[in-house]
Amino acid sequence: MNWILLGVLIISTMFYSYPHWVRRIINAFVEKIDMGEAAIVTWFGKFSRKKKAGLVFKLPIANAVKIFPLEIISRISIVASVQTKDGDSLDVDMSFEYRADYDYLEKYFYATKNGLEEFNKMVENTIITLVGTLASTKKLDEFYKKREAVWMAINCHVRLSGMPHVNPEKWKIQDEPAKATKILEFYEKHQAKIKDLLSAEGENEEDRSEAEKRYGINAVTVDINKIVLSEGTQKALDAKKKDEAASKAAKFKKDLIKGHIDDCGLSPKEAKAAAEVSLGQTTKNENFNISGLEGLIKIGGQ
Repeated sequence: MNWILLGVLIISTMFYSYPHWVRRIINAFVEKIDMGEAAIVTWFGKFSRKKKAGLVFKLPIANAVKIFPLEIISRISIVASVQTKDGDSLDVDMSFEYRADYDYLEKYFYATKNGLEEFNKMVENTIITLVGTLASTKKLDEFYKKREAVWMAINCHVRLSGMPHVNPEKWKIQDEPAKATKILEFYEKHQAKIKDLLSAEGENEEDRSEAEKRYGINAVTVDINKIVLSEGTQKALDAKKKDEAASKAAKFKKDLIKGHIDDCGLSPKEAKAAAEVSLGQTTKNENFNISGLEGLIKIGGQ
């Protein structure tokens, strides 16, 4: 096989001096893999071998060569619609960056066979499931405040061979495993150590997360772009605020009317009209008795 490749290499140096039909024959038997790429060679559709940069010999019809970039980073936009402990719905907008991993290229080859769109959905679900679990243990304001802890937990999940809160001893963290309701508190408490683990993750090529091994990828990072209330929750909160504001305004108006009656001696009808004028709720002229107007003027002048 080496002699064949050597012969092909020699011929390829004279490639452009040969007629077009000769080049087509060479292309039928040889595939060039550029630097930063790797290839999967199949035998009648089944995995045969993988190959890094260089020339790979193939047999027409029997072999097919699928080339994958190893250095180019792919980016997936993910929106996780989750629900907090108190029933509020949130949309967590994230970006996941990864590249194909040569050590697990066979897995990546099979995982992407149905297209990148289907592949991305499988990877998304791995992340969305975790975010949903984390959100379900916290109330709305608590989850917002622990955004950085959420970021650390997600990145540990997709980049390390285990999550530190499950087995702290493995990661040289002096603490007990965290219960489901205290996961985010664990990452807050040990954030310096965990950030160091994530920073050094790229240097340890033998450490792979379950997601990386399952899909044949090298996870680079997961970034949280924003956490926003879902449309339904936002409308519900707006309606609640509107109701609270209306209730507060009604009470204020009621107290204002009572003040006009008690302090100014106005009748209930006159007090209501005066209160509405004060609040800018009417421009209608009203007739007040003299004593009532005098009382109103005195209050206004205090």
